[in-house]
Amino acid sequence: MITIPYGNRRAVTIYFKQSSTNTPLDLTGLTVRFSILVNLYQGTVIVDKNISQFPDPTNGKCIVVLTKEDTKLNLGSYKYEVNLIDADGNPLTFAQGDLQITSSVWRLD
Repeated sequence: MITIPYGNRRAVTIYFKQSSTNTPLDLTGLTVRFSILVNLYQGTVIVDKNISQFPDPTNGKCIVVLTKEDTKLNLGSYKYEVNLIDADGNPLTFAQGDLQITSSVWRLD
């Protein structure tokens, strides 16, 4: 689960690995799509990030930066999904999970 206080910037680090060998997946030439949704079944995407520049692509390291605007959502539970997209635009779902927006003492609207 990813927990983020309302209106806070958060950098989420994701390491991609080959499922069969548990070795790093080379991200060169790929795009990572990180989406926040109300739920996975409805499919309403609230936040959508596409990342194609990586700090360490050959070792499968990706950093998704959620801005304070991205996290100014109603307090509560959401879902996230991470997709790998190849050069032809074909998506592969890599991960799904829960994301929680919690209250923050410093609610700067």
